[in-house]
Amino acid sequence: MPVSETTPFLQRAIASECLFNGDWIPVSGSVIDVIEPATGEPLMRCAMANAADIAIACRSAALAQPA
Repeated sequence: MPVSETTPFLQRAIASECLFNGDWIPVSGSVIDVIEPATGEPLMRCAMANAADIAIACRSAALAQPA
C-alpha cells in the first residue's frame, strides 16, 4: 500500500445492537461516539445498553448456565 493511502483503524458504523449470549440484540440505550484519544478523531459509533437491556442480558446469561 502506498504511503499516501490510509486504512481506517475501525470502519465507521452506527452500532444499534449489543452482543448478548452470542446474539446481536437491538438495544434501547443511546448511541455514543468512540473517540481516538491521541488524535481526537471519531473511530466509530457504539450502542449503549440501558438498564432494561442489561436485565434482559442477565436473564439470558442465567438461563445459559448449566443447572
